[in-house]
Amino acid sequence: MRLRRCAALVLLLSLIGFSHHALAQSQAESPSRLAQPDQDAIRHVVEAQLAAFQRDDGTAAFGFAAPAIRQKFGDAATFMAMVKSGYPAVYRPKSVAFQGLMDTERVRTRSCG
Repeated sequence: MRLRRCAALVLLLSLIGFSHHALAQSQAESPSRLAQPDQDAIRHVVEAQLAAFQRDDGTAAFGFAAPAIRQKFGDAATFMAMVKSGYPAVYRPKSVAFQGLMDTERVRTRSCG
C-alpha cells in the first residue's frame, strides 16, 4: 500500500503541479534552465503516458514509467492495476493543464521503499 502511494505520488505531482500563483512566483525566482526542446520532451512523455492510460494500453503506460517504478511494480498489469484502483484522477483525468517547468535544488525526498 505504501509503495503504491509513493509511486502514484510521483505521477500525481508531475500532473497536478502547484497553484498558478505559487508557480508564477517560483518561476520568477528560479525559471527552468532546461532548453526548450528538453522541456517539450518532458511534456511529450507525460502526454503520451496519459494517452496510454486513456487507451488502456498498459504496456505503453508502463514503458513511460521511471526505471525505479518499473522495477518496483514488475509488469504492466500490476502497474495499471495500481493506477486504476488508487489514482483514478490520473487514470482518467477530466482535464490536464501544463503550467511550465520549475528547477528545484536540494529537494529532500523520502524513500518509498
